[in-house]
Amino acid sequence: MDDAKPTDAVEDPHAACQQQVTDAEAKWKRALADYQNREKELAREREDFTKFCTVGLIRDVLPLGDALRAAGEGHAELLKLFGDFLKRHGVESIGAVGDRVDYLLHEVVGARTEDGKEVGTILEVAQVGYTMHGRLLRPAKVIVAE
Repeated sequence: MDDAKPTDAVEDPHAACQQQVTDAEAKWKRALADYQNREKELAREREDFTKFCTVGLIRDVLPLGDALRAAGEGHAELLKLFGDFLKRHGVESIGAVGDRVDYLLHEVVGARTEDGKEVGTILEVAQVGYTMHGRLLRPAKVIVAE
């Protein structure tokens, strides 16, 4: 009687097939996760594009607001309309008298000593600055206490 046993060199075809299925499933799951991540990234890019596609137009009209402010009190209603327009597009003004200077948002164009004012306090706004959806459009030009 020959008691020969099968050698280990002979693979179980079922196990080999099962391993191929497992490998293919893992690759499919990775590909699906990559696809879903790319979809999320594209959605963020579309949202950013929608938010910021008017940046050029907004920057072009900012001098209009400056001119209205310089023209004085007689243009209060126009200034309000202008402010409402900017707000609808996610634009907010920055740089107010009494605020602390923030060098990321403000450009210091002058400094002077003023009694009772802490160093770095905005004393005067030479030009209003703006952010759009949280991003800086134009820094405020300010004069601060020294």
